[in-house]
Amino acid sequence: MGNDSGHSYTNAWNIGNITPAQLQEIIKTSTAFANTNYDLRFNNCVDFAIIVLNNVGVPMNPISIDTPTSFSNSIQPGATSTNGKAPQTKRNCK
Repeated sequence: MGNDSGHSYTNAWNIGNITPAQLQEIIKTSTAFANTNYDLRFNNCVDFAIIVLNNVGVPMNPISIDTPTSFSNSIQPGATSTNGKAPQTKRNCK
């Protein structure tokens, strides 16, 4: 996990608002992922996104979703193709 402030993206998906409890689950998931070994095939950013989406009530089935492209394709038509930049963080991620 790193600081992706200002990172460019080409797809966006607005799933609405999250509750404080859901935010706490996202933080717990982030902490757990930070303490594991990154593996491109079995423990990557797509795995993280699927777990977070499930935490906030958006059911995602990880079968056949293992790359950023397959993830992006799986959330269509909810996602929009758009260019943008991630918001700037207010703290330093390490």
